[in-house]
Amino acid sequence: MSPIRSYHADRIDEELDIATASYLETEAEYDPDAGTVSVPRLLLWYRGDFGGRDGVYDLLHRHEVVPENERPSVSYRKYDWTPVAGMYADATE
Repeated sequence: MSPIRSYHADRIDEELDIATASYLETEAEYDPDAGTVSVPRLLLWYRGDFGGRDGVYDLLHRHEVVPENERPSVSYRKYDWTPVAGMYADATE
């Protein structure tokens, strides 16, 4: 699944779901043997926006990161603030 290049007002909800699924596909890791799921720290920072801990599980279930009947231990990875070289223009240019 690839991220959305541009969004359209009449399909915004669908496109945001696609973008979320794409992000979680690359950033979340479920280990059924260990009973853990490692997720981006953004889910911790904005947990209240997702409806708290239950909302985070709902998000992971809805996007098939974790099977519906599972409730593994959640760990939040550290966020890497390092800019990706070449992605940003130099302000002096």
